[in-house]
This record gives sequence, structure tokens and C-alpha cells, in this order.
Amino acid sequence: MLPRVCKNKRLKKTALAFVFLALAVFLFLPIIKVSAQVVVPQTTAQKDVFGLQPVGQNIGLGNDDIRLIIARIIRAALGLLGVVAMALVIYAGFTIMTSEGNEEKMEQGKRILKNAVIGLVIILSAFSIASFIINSLAKATGINRGTATTPPKIATFGGSGALGRVVRDHYPFRDQKDVPRNTRVVVTFGLSIEPASLIINTNRTCWATDFSGPTTTCQTLDNQPVGVGTPLDQIKNPYYGDCLTDKADFKFETDCDSAVTSSFKFYESASSSNLINTAALTSYDKDHNAKSFVFIPYKYLGSDTDPVKYTVYLTNNIWQAGTREGVFANMFSQYYSWDFETGTGFDFEPPYVVAVNPEEGAGAPRNRLLQIYFNEPVDPTVAEGYFNATDTAQFFSNIIINTSSSLPIAGNWVMGNGYKSVEFISDFPCGRNSCGQVRFCLPVPASCSPTDVNCSEGYEVLAKTADLLVPGNNKSFVAKPFTGLYDVNGNALNGNQLAEKDNLVANGQPKETNGQPKLITIQNKKSDNFWWGFDIMNSIDKEAPYISKITPDIEADKVVGDVPLNLTFSKLLSQRGVNSSNVKLSEYWGQTADDDQFCFANNKCLDELWFVPYPNLLSEAGERHTLINIKHREFGPNDTDFFYFPQIFSALTDENQNCFYPGRGPEKGKTCRIVYNQETGLPTTITDCVEMQNTSSTADTACVTQTSVDKLQPDVNTCVSKIKTKSTGATASK
Repeated sequence: MLPRVCKNKRLKKTALAFVFLALAVFLFLPIIKVSAQVVVPQTTAQKDVFGLQPVGQNIGLGNDDIRLIIARIIRAALGLLGVVAMALVIYAGFTIMTSEGNEEKMEQGKRILKNAVIGLVIILSAFSIASFIINSLAKATGINRGTATTPPKIATFGGSGALGRVVRDHYPFRDQKDVPRNTRVVVTFGLSIEPASLIINTNRTCWATDFSGPTTTCQTLDNQPVGVGTPLDQIKNPYYGDCLTDKADFKFETDCDSAVTSSFKFYESASSSNLINTAALTSYDKDHNAKSFVFIPYKYLGSDTDPVKYTVYLTNNIWQAGTREGVFANMFSQYYSWDFETGTGFDFEPPYVVAVNPEEGAGAPRNRLLQIYFNEPVDPTVAEGYFNATDTAQFFSNIIINTSSSLPIAGNWVMGNGYKSVEFISDFPCGRNSCGQVRFCLPVPASCSPTDVNCSEGYEVLAKTADLLVPGNNKSFVAKPFTGLYDVNGNALNGNQLAEKDNLVANGQPKETNGQPKLITIQNKKSDNFWWGFDIMNSIDKEAPYISKITPDIEADKVVGDVPLNLTFSKLLSQRGVNSSNVKLSEYWGQTADDDQFCFANNKCLDELWFVPYPNLLSEAGERHTLINIKHREFGPNDTDFFYFPQIFSALTDENQNCFYPGRGPEKGKTCRIVYNQETGLPTTITDCVEMQNTSSTADTACVTQTSVDKLQPDVNTCVSKIKTKSTGATASK
């Protein structure tokens, strides 16, 4: 009898152990939570906006990802089976403990316990496998868990939200394929950058005493001559971002400044620990602000047999000018990163000019901006700068302007459109446009009567090509740095006129013979320099631009994720004005005000929606105008329904500096057309257009929508909030 009693006690202990094990597993096993991405926009109060209605619509049902629904079903089913298994274990233990020596009842309990334990093991294994698969899918598709205090985010696009907000543009672009192996990496910021945070003054140059440019005649902080061994932090007025181009054995490694690798990380994507060393160059405007930076690898990238993927990682060690505050400090991800892939070939073909504004031999009003359009991206460090025809201390002379009467010309050349155009705006104010912005004009002779619109001044513009790195080699366009215009692959401008753009003979830059680098002569109109002439008339164009076409259409639904978002304008636009400050895109997921509040309060919810507007030159029926293509992160990521709200601000201006006010655009499915009175600049006929009310400062925003929302609203916040409310039935944030 004693053995049987001991055996019963062992069985009781075993049964109790299994009961407690089952309880522990189901009480303490972490519950997997998988949430769909939600991104809510922060709207910006700004006057005079043509707000476009969403390009993605909610279908009125639940907007959870189907994968999340399946995951919840699996978890619920496994949980139910686990409860059943636990109940069987408890029942088996109860049967054994109450058997009172009954062999049949004890065997029955043992069988139940054995089968329940086997079932429990199977369930736990299935639960673990299912958890692993769900987590792997979540990681692969970008669905990450959020918390009660922070909205979940799309990890797939982590670090991308700064594009369009902090980083204005870059080359190569995100995920660009077949990039030439001799490419440079170009980054342009939306605000001025402290050059020392990105560039090391490797070549020990400093600003000249008149601050016209770099020099090697430098002093230390204690007024001693700078030598080879002088510590870099002891150089007075250091110059960041240049090269010593006069050396016969010029090399980027030894004669140019280099990148700060704690700020600019560049590496093969498969090996993040092996950074690629680069030269680091920049250019400065009139006030010595630096926004565009070019990084030149010391060796060719990629492979001659296979594509190679690269990553560029910009850290928060990059500072805003005059501060030690990181440029990404206010972003959700305090860095910016992107990938591109090189092909197996090189680009040794030169850039050339495809269009100019004003056109050759044409007449243009005084408030016209000068524009040059290239066939490919051009290095901004040699195409941007402050030009002053009468001040020899101003060192930018790669694009020069002369007049027939030798009038003083001064102003800034600034790049746009993905580094494929450059634009000049003068320093001479001539009134204000309809938004109250100062308008600048090109000068005409003082003898012109204010009422004589036919009085004019002849203008010429010359764009200089760069010196060839190997002089005399007429088959190589490889350029010497900072000597003239060249593309992002280092090929000097092929300046032969438009009809001869296929001439691939490298003539190089003609040598100056008059000692005046800012004077256009018969001599420097030769070789590969590019020039053209036009007349500036004694008149001012006041005709406001408007949007004639939109794609996708207003309130379009089922929009594919990477569909182009295009806005066609009635006129050519200012290239510098087409940026993320004047052309915005916001994303909304259709939730309530409480869900929105975290985003508005913390200025972080738009971080992962990157977008960059590009102005493209269109020629149709003999007229030229601009099509803005907004490159963007895919619409509706992870198969989630979102609303999208493009917004066009009045600060957007055309080629004559007329702002987008009153803002006018097409009705749904229509093409907006307006005929203007050429003398007054006022419209005489308006067809199929939605327009702002411009008679009151309290109602000056057009909400383009087919809902019952009043198209005239006082500001952007109210406009977008009302459309959100009508679109989703939710109470939108104010």
C-alpha cells in the first residue's frame, strides 16, 4: 500500500506542477501588439493658399491592415486553444487527486494529463512560430508597434522626413539606379549651415582680407604666418570648402578640403563601418552663407561588373549657421539618410544648355528673372554665387551679365529644379507685387521716360565653361575645380550654341586677354563658353500665374502609391520659389482631434512624409510654362488608406516675380483658363476656375473640393480642417 500512496503523491505533485506551469505561461507570456501606421499632418497657418483636395479617399470601412486582422484572428484562436488545454490539465489533476486508489480513474487522469500536455506543447510551439512570423512580417513591411503616448511610425521610411523640410534637395536622388561611377554627392539645405560642421579646412586656406574669396596667405590667431604644421584651429578666418587648383599635380586628396565623417557618413550599404573618404566643397552667397555642399570621392565608386548600393547618412552634428544646434534637432528622426545604386559605367559627356529665359533676341519686362536650363544636373558650387559687374572684390564670375550702356548689374545666381537650372535676381528694387513682396528689376537707361514702354536696354549673358583638367585633350571634358561650369560628374560645360549641342569636341575655356573677367568680349564668346543676348523693356508684367491642370484630379480615389503628382501652371515660375515652403503636401489618416493633438503639439507627425517639388519647363503651342512635379514618399504606405492635401502658398512667384495671388486653379475634371488685360494685368475672362476672394483679408484661401465646404476660407488651417471633417466625419483639429 505504501508504494501506491507514494506514487499517488508523485502524481499529485506532477499534476500541480503542470497546472502552475500552464498558468505561468498564459499569465506572463507577452502579448504581441501590431498596429497600423498612422501619420497626421501638422498644418501651417499662412496666408493665400490654393488648397487641393485629397488624392486618396477613405472607403468608409475599418482601415486596419488585413495582415493585422489575420494576426489578431491567429492570436485569438491560439489563446482559446490554450485555455482549453489549461482546463484539461486542471481536470486531469483533479481526476488523479480524487481517484482514491481507483486504478481505472487514475489511468484516465494520466491519459488526460498526457494528452493535454502534448496539446499544450503543440499550442505553445504554434504560438511561438506565429509570433516569429508576425514580427518578421512587421519588420519587413515596416509596421512597428506604437505606445499609448506616441503614434506608431513607418520604419521603412525612417530618417527620410527631413527631405523637403531641412534637406531641400540632393543628388543622386533617393533610390536612384544606374548612377555613373564618377558621380559626386550633392546636398542642399533649406537654411544656412555652419561650414566647419561639415568641412575640414585640410588645405589651410583663409578668407582674403577683403573677404572676396580664399587665399593661401593666412595668419594664425596670434598674427603669425600659417605654415604646414600650423594647427587648423589656429588659422584666422579659415575658408571651408575650396581647392588649390593652381597646382600642376592637382589631386582632390591633397589639395581640397575634406568632409567631417562624424557629420557626413558615406559607405557601401553592405558595409557601414567602412566610410568612403571625400573632398568637401561649398559656395557662398553675398552674405557668406553656405547651403549647397558637394562631396567628391577620392576613388571611383562601384564596380565594372555589378551594381553597388551606397548609403549617405547626415547626422545631427551638422549645425545651423551661427549656432551649435543640429539641423535635425526638431525632426522625429534626428538624421537624414538615403540610398542610391551605381551602375557599371561612367559619365564623361558634358552638360549643355537646352533653354534660356528671356529667349535669344527677345524682349522682356524689367521685372523678368534670368534663367538658364541645362540638360542634366550641374554642380551648384560653381553655378551659384553673387555677381557684381562693377565690384572686383566679388569673386563669382562663372556667369556674367553685361549691358550695352554698361549699366551696373548686381544680384544672386541660385540653382533650382534638381540642379538643372540656375536663376538670377537683381539687387535693384522696383516696387511690390500683389502679396507685398519687394519686386526687383533689371535696370534700363535713366533717359527712358516712365511712360515709354518701348525704351529698352540690350543685355548679354555669358556662362563660362571650366578649364580642362588635361589641357589640349579635346576628347576629355574633365574639369578643373572652381574654374567654370561643370556637371555633377565633373564634366565641363559644352557651350556650343543650341543647334550644335551634339558637338563633343572639348575646346575648353578661352583665355582672357583684357584682364577683366567680368567683361563679355568677342574672345570669350568662343570655345565652350555659352552666351546669348536679349532686350529688357521699360515695362513691368503684373499678370499673376494660375494652375491650369492637376493630376491626380480633385478627390480622386484608389490612387496608386507612386503616382505622379503634377501641377501645370499658366506661366514659367521662379525656380527658387518652387520649394517645400511654398508647395506643401500633408498626410491625414482620418482620426479624431484627440488623436491629432500629439502631432500638432510635438511638430513630429509629418516627419516621415518626404516630398520635393520640381519645376519642369514645358513648351506647348509656342508657349512656355511650368509643370511642378512633386516627388513624394509612396501614397498609402503598407496598404493603408490616407488622405492627402497639396497646398500652394501665395509666396510662389512666376518668372516676373508676380506671386500666386489671387490663387486660381481648375474645378474638378476641368482645365482652368484665364485671359488677362495686358495693360492692367487684370483678368477679363475666367473659365472653369476656382479662385480666391481677394477683396478681404479675412477670406483669401481657396479650398478646392466637391464637398459642401465653402471654397473661401480665412486661412490654411481652417481650410484643411474643414475638408478633413467633411471627408471623414471626424472632428478635425484647429
